[in-house]
Amino acid sequence: MKLIVFRLCFVYPLANEVCYETIGCFSDKPPWSGIPGRQLFGLPASPEKMNISFSLFTKETGNLSQRILYNEISSLQNSSFSPLRKTRFVIHGYTSTGKYGWVVELCLV
Repeated sequence: MKLIVFRLCFVYPLANEVCYETIGCFSDKPPWSGIPGRQLFGLPASPEKMNISFSLFTKETGNLSQRILYNEISSLQNSSFSPLRKTRFVIHGYTSTGKYGWVVELCLV
């Protein structure tokens, strides 16, 4: 079994909409923000500024993860990822790094 953990950080530019070629557009209106109880303000920074990466846990890597960069196919090709195996994604949220606590514990189950 392998798990991939998402790590997202947000920077808040002043704009009404922002678009990124690889992931699409975001507006400062619902469903992205403006919803009571959702603590998001502003718009997300570019994936390059956010330094998006995935932590790959497999039986081979045990409790050590391999870092997969969203925009570097070689990081995936050089990892122990196999499309033939079942893959699960753990999304920890934007306020956490996903490197400690419950996220890692869940990946080791």
